Amino acid sequence: MTTDINALFLALGVVALLIGAVGIAAVTLLSVAERTSEIGLRRAVGATRRSIAGQFLCESVIVGVLGV
Repeated sequence: MTTDINALFLALGVVALLIGAVGIAAVTLLSVAERTSEIGLRRAVGATRRSIAGQFLCESVIVGVLGV
């Protein structure tokens, strides 16, 4: 019985992690879509694709850690 309960909690934890990951991905996608003009301006000034991707990655990590 204990192993069944542990398996159930493990499954619920995996589902919760997947839902959280999908939520963070949706927020990141929305953020990129809303800020295309900013991305274009940064590219025109000389920012590399890597630095722009790093910025969005850092923002996604912060959102994930804070749980906003």
